[in-house]
Amino acid sequence: MIDETSIKFQGDMKIKRKQQKQVIKHCMQMLIDAERKAERDSIGKIEAYKKIEKHVYRRIEREREATAERPIPEHDKMEAELDAKILDLQSELLEIEMKLQDALGASRKTFISRIKQIIGEMEILNADYNNTVFNEVMGFNEKFREAALIEQEKFATQLKKAEALGEAEVDALIEETKENNGSEYLDMMITFGD
Repeated sequence: MIDETSIKFQGDMKIKRKQQKQVIKHCMQMLIDAERKAERDSIGKIEAYKKIEKHVYRRIEREREATAERPIPEHDKMEAELDAKILDLQSELLEIEMKLQDALGASRKTFISRIKQIIGEMEILNADYNNTVFNEVMGFNEKFREAALIEQEKFATQLKKAEALGEAEVDALIEETKENNGSEYLDMMITFGD
């Protein structure tokens, strides 16, 4: 029974360890996906800003070419437009970063809660296994004790009969018991129950 219980326990623990690895792999993939999405979004926002910036600089160049002989026109409006776009870009990039941090936090929480759950399940499996083995050992010990008591009673009966017949019979019984079962058995029969 203990062997079957041990094999089942080992199988259950292997399954839980695989689940742990799957959770780790899933959470790592969530982190990687969130980082990649944040990178793509950031690159998209930066490229959109660069297109706007490029168009503004082209407008400035066209105006300079058109007014080559006249005084350089004021470009404060375009500069203000670019400054506004820079602020928008900074805001959008900050928002992307915050979304990334939220995704990382959610992934971390998912990871911790799933791992805690698996560890809790493993603790229950371990406790059940220990209780089953303990009960089996206690049952075996009780059966062994009962069998030893019966054996000791038989030996005590034989010893009383030998004592009634004399010291030579007692010595013969002791030697026969040592020869057939060993001196440890004899010691146990004499001291068991003391």
